Amino acid sequence: MTSHEPSSSKLWNYDVFVSFRGEDTRNGFTGHLHAALQDRGFHAFIEEDNLKRGEEIQPEMLRAIEESRISIIVFSKHYAESGWLLDELVKIMECRKKLGQKVWPIFYDVHPAEVRNQQSYIAEAFQRHEERFHEERVKQWREALTDAANLSGYYLNNGNEAKLIRRIVQNAISSVNMANPVEWIFLVSSLCMEILSAACDQASSPNRPRYSLFGMLLAIAALLTCIWELIYKGRKKDVGWRKRGCYMLFGYAIETYGLVGGIAQCVCSIIQYVYYIRRADTPIKMSLLPAIFLICLITARLSRKQMQTIDETNEHIA
Repeated sequence: MTSHEPSSSKLWNYDVFVSFRGEDTRNGFTGHLHAALQDRGFHAFIEEDNLKRGEEIQPEMLRAIEESRISIIVFSKHYAESGWLLDELVKIMECRKKLGQKVWPIFYDVHPAEVRNQQSYIAEAFQRHEERFHEERVKQWREALTDAANLSGYYLNNGNEAKLIRRIVQNAISSVNMANPVEWIFLVSSLCMEILSAACDQASSPNRPRYSLFGMLLAIAALLTCIWELIYKGRKKDVGWRKRGCYMLFGYAIETYGLVGGIAQCVCSIIQYVYYIRRADTPIKMSLLPAIFLICLITARLSRKQMQTIDETNEHIA
């Protein structure tokens, strides 16, 4: 197997790498899984039909495995017949140990025990491998199969493929969101700016219009941060409207309520500043909009986490 040492310092270039036997699942389960991942904005690496294959795994495949946050292995009846697929598997398990990569096996019409113990179709494939390949290489393949089959994964035996795919995608969303601090950076930034904005608004007066100016600028900054976050999520397809669901408390609409609250707070801060620079008392004595804005931001994150937890797969095996 070609040597290609991983570097723990590099960033992930792919969200998901999918290892599968093309003739078994490309036009079925794996094709649908790949489409579902793409629909939710995941950058998934999947081997193309026209990729030249030999007995040695190619360097671009090794790099793709190293640069993927999650590896999904679709074990099917004829998966173990391919030497380069088994080399992929060895590399995936190596990256799990060295880079902390998440590895999710999917047992598609094969039992985990058959993969773990190399039985049935897999046993037949290994009889041929032992005649063609070096003993040490075959040993690595067996160890990788056993290690992968011992991981928590998904077992599909004539089950509902669409339902399982939805659950795998939700699990991927949860995993990537937990590893990605960007949304929490947005939240903390908005919290700090809104708290400071509210404090400046309360400290301002006709004799101290500068505080009102600071409050207005902070409110605008918090609003821009909220808009930036929605754009970021929109590009990831992680936010949107649901048919007949836009008025639910726990759903995507709560983020839009937060945006409206942020706009209203900006308007109130601007009105207050205009009154104070004219040395007049503002009609706005105290605004609850910053609190509403913050509640919407926090609720949006907690509700998303709750929805993902509720949607955890029942077919996920320990």
